[in-house]
Formats: sequence, C-alpha cells, structure tokens
Amino acid sequence: MSGVLHVPQVGGNLVSVARLIDCGYDVRFESSSCTITNSQLQVKAKRQGNLYYLPNEQPDKANIGLATNKSVPETIEVWHRRLGHRTLDEETVRFLQPRVTELLIQPGQHLKKGKEVCGTCATGRQHKEAITGTREKASDLLAVVHSDVCGPMHVSTLNGEKYFITFVDEKSGRIAVRLLKAKSEALGAFHAYRMRAEKESGKEIKVFKTDGGGEYIGGRFESYLKGNAISHSVSPPYTPKHNGSAERANRTLMESARCMMADASLEKSFWGFAVATAAHIYNQLPSRSHQNKSPLEFWTAKPPSIGHLRIFGSATYTLIAPEKRKKLDPRSQKCILLGYDEEAGTKVYRVYDPATKRIFSSRDVIIDELAEEEDRRRRDATLEAVEISSPEIKENGTYKIPLEIAPEPNSQE
Repeated sequence: MSGVLHVPQVGGNLVSVARLIDCGYDVRFESSSCTITNSQLQVKAKRQGNLYYLPNEQPDKANIGLATNKSVPETIEVWHRRLGHRTLDEETVRFLQPRVTELLIQPGQHLKKGKEVCGTCATGRQHKEAITGTREKASDLLAVVHSDVCGPMHVSTLNGEKYFITFVDEKSGRIAVRLLKAKSEALGAFHAYRMRAEKESGKEIKVFKTDGGGEYIGGRFESYLKGNAISHSVSPPYTPKHNGSAERANRTLMESARCMMADASLEKSFWGFAVATAAHIYNQLPSRSHQNKSPLEFWTAKPPSIGHLRIFGSATYTLIAPEKRKKLDPRSQKCILLGYDEEAGTKVYRVYDPATKRIFSSRDVIIDELAEEEDRRRRDATLEAVEISSPEIKENGTYKIPLEIAPEPNSQE
C-alpha cells in the first residue's frame, strides 16, 4: 500500500478501510472477524473489543487495527447496559426485536430464563411496589401533557442546575426533559417544549396536568396558559397518584440515571446528562401500555433504530477537526460518552474531554465500550493482590490491626 504515513506519536499502526478499498482490496466485516482479500492474498482480522486485529499482533502491543462504528451483534449484558439497565430477559427481547431496528444479539447466545440480579440495578432501581389501575387515555398527541419538577439535587450539574422538569405526552408516553437552575425557569422550559412539540406533531396542547406546585400556580405561568387557551388540570393536594404519569416518568428517569452513573463510575455532577440519556433511551423502546409501540413511533410512524445506542460513560476517541491540528498531531482525543445530542441530529454523541473539562457534540467518534470494563478488572485484580499480600490476619470475618496502629479497646494504658 502506498502513501503510508509515519507518525511516531501514535501508539499503534492503523489501517484505513477506505484506503484498502481504494487500493483494490475487498473488505468484509462479520461479528467476530474481518476478511481482507484481493486477487493475490486473503487475510483475516479477528475482532477484540471494538477493533479488528491482523494476524501475529497482540492487542497489548502496538498493532494494526481496523476501527469501525458499524453496529454488530453484542451480548445481552452489553445491551442491558446500553439501554440504561432496562430489563432484558428472553421474553422482553422477543418483544423488542420486531419493534425496533438494530437490536442485534450475538448469534447462538443462550438467554437464561431465570431472573438474574444486576447489582447496579439493585442499588439504583429498587422501590416500593406500586398499586396500579387503568383509566381512559388521551386519543391524540398533545391532547394531554403531564408535567412535574424533580429536585433539588444535593449536587449541582457542571452548569449549576439542581432540578429537572419533565413533560409527558399522555397519548404516546414520550418524555421531554429540561434542566433547571431554579423552579422559576419552569415557564421558559414549558414554552420551549410547546414550540418544538407542536411544530413536530402539527397538534396543539389542549390540557396541561400538574401537581399544583408553586412553579405552576398563579402569576406568569397561569397567564401564559390562559393566553394560549390551554386548560390547566391540577391534582388535589397530597395526591401525587393523580399526576401519576409525570411522577412515574421522574422515577423511571432517576432509576436509570443512578444505574448508568454507578455503572460508569462518574461523579454525581454528571447526573443531568444521565437523566437526559435515560429519556432518550425510554423514547426509543416500545411499551405494552402504549399499544406495543415506542413513544417515537407515534410521532414518526416508523419503528426507531437503536443501533446507535452505546454504554453511557464509555471511552470515546473523538476526531479532532483538521483546522485544530497539525500534520503530525494525533487525529483524535480520548473523551467520555455522556449521551446523545438530539437537537443536533441523529447519531450525534455528546462527549466530555477530561483534559480540557469541555463538553461538546460530535458525529465522528469511535466508542470503546470495553475499555472501562477492562480498567475495572485490572483494579479488582490489584485490590485482590493487595489483600493477599496484606500483613493483617483475617479472623472470623474481621481484621486484626497491629497494636501500634490502633490499640485494642480493652488494652491497658
């Protein structure tokens, strides 16, 4: 292959798929391998993580890798994490697969029928069992919109927000989320939601249901609703179940956000991105309570594609714009995946650069979902080695600490 570049600063040798094809090679990707052929040779690269490695190279060393973001079959565990720790048993997978596109499960993988406990879900989603009932639902998009404010959180986001407000369309179940620095920003958030939702659907909001919180009652908010001929339905005091759609939405988003943040080991100040990601995932997935459709399908009339979903908090390699780098500079920077930028278009990811503490959106990313898992395994192995070599002796489930460090309670002074 001609035109090879020598870049000492890059830690490995990379082969461009586009250049291979331009040079007359045929490149075929499969779930576990990639075959490169021309009239004279055939080479098979094996997949490890999100890279394809050519023969005689070890992934621990500098190597030749074919990097691609093509959606390939993954395990149930990976999809469980991609979907914000949504329950994924055999029955749920059978229900989801015909109703979304690109939910690709590894062929031949055995789906266990017994319920397995995910530790992250146990710590992030456990709640009291609710008593549910049925009632007549809205017959059209935006006929009824539910809203509720959640907060304040004890930790602010990086931008200083302490609340989030949800808007739930009763017909479709679609959830929209806005982060707020104060409850007084609720009206601005509702106006922005109304403008976008009515433009997308061609419908108008008719009924707005809330719990009667101070941010909704009286003053500018009431005047705004009356001025736009929107009926305000307020649930009675101390009866949150009357505004159950918004209450359940907040709980669902918080449970998923807690799980994703724990899974990614991110600081709590990133909770806003986790909540927004949870809403994005929720809107993609079908629900039995909404005619076996996803919320987005009510708005777009077609099943959503979920092939772009990746594990929250994964390592990403984000392309640096040519205008911001020199010839021999690295072409990408390592960042952290913080979700999806819906307003920028489909398959646009929101990433965080720890070096510059900058958050931005990009379509040109390579996502390594296994990097965090490998780091975690290395940390666990290190901790295990430290425990084995520790001089303290473990007896009856407790450690005996040397007296010179911490005297025993009954010792004589």
